[in-house]
Amino acid sequence: MKINIVNRSKHKLTEDLTEKSAGMDIRANLENEIILKQKLELGLFNQDQKRLAALKTLKISNDIKKYHFILILVDYNPFSTHLTINNLKALPFANQVKIFYGGFALWKKNLIDV
Repeated sequence: MKINIVNRSKHKLTEDLTEKSAGMDIRANLENEIILKQKLELGLFNQDQKRLAALKTLKISNDIKKYHFILILVDYNPFSTHLTINNLKALPFANQVKIFYGGFALWKKNLIDV
């Protein structure tokens, strides 16, 4: 099967630079480290000095096994067909995914008897 990729943005698409990289570009990690250091130098983090010193030594790994993914679902509709939790559970890295539910929506499914 041939898939044509059309990029209409001004940004370059990621490249598979390493075997099994799944579209993740190692250069993105380098860019993230540079952006983090720039924000630290500009004083854009409101943290105590100990935490700022720790952030300055932070290295961003390109090993997908070290990543943690946090999904924040605000006012998530449990009856939604756009996102199904079972599909997330089927991902090969599902053990690295955490879900945080927030918001004020009340769904009968979330109500429990006291």
